[in-house]
Amino acid sequence: MTKWLALFAILVSADAQAWNCKHERSLDEALDVDGSESLAIEAFAGDLEVTGISRSDEVRIRGRICASKKDWLDETRIETSGGDRARIGVDMPNMESSWSLFGGNRYAYVDLVLEVPEDLALEIRDTSGDITLENTTVASVEDSSGDIEISDARGALELRDTSGDVTLRGLAGDLTVLADSSGDLHGRDIDGAVTVLRDSSGDIR
Repeated sequence: MTKWLALFAILVSADAQAWNCKHERSLDEALDVDGSESLAIEAFAGDLEVTGISRSDEVRIRGRICASKKDWLDETRIETSGGDRARIGVDMPNMESSWSLFGGNRYAYVDLVLEVPEDLALEIRDTSGDITLENTTVASVEDSSGDIEISDARGALELRDTSGDVTLRGLAGDLTVLADSSGDLHGRDIDGAVTVLRDSSGDIR
């Protein structure tokens, strides 16, 4: 229960701030993925932008960390690991003890801009913020809140979305929508089978 309260605090406070940035730290680092078969990306609040490039052995990690408190900025980190299943994860501070529903001035989030090998299979989990993927190989996307835009992608994609619109353009592979709770789903130029297992609200085109 404590974990979910802390996560809810991050989501609501970040959305309420409309991406203010009182304290900021830039990101610019690289992850060696030579020999990796997949990359797990685990993000929390903030936008995620991923572009596939022809480079075969490196992921470039750029972006910014923003927080309303300097301590939260210092506590927010990007964790990375290589191997067969490489990983990029966002480690957020515990905001529960300092957060109240009506506080309105407390937030922490990370905007990530990644360049990845175009043939590296991506497994993405995100909680709040928009996701933009271009020229990538995508295996799965799980998102709680925010719009998703995927263009010129390869691979059989499994998609689970709770809130926000989903736009797919140029998918070379099968698409399985495990769940789409709220928001419109738009697809164009999908070269594969499309299966929608559950759609609760919104248009499908």
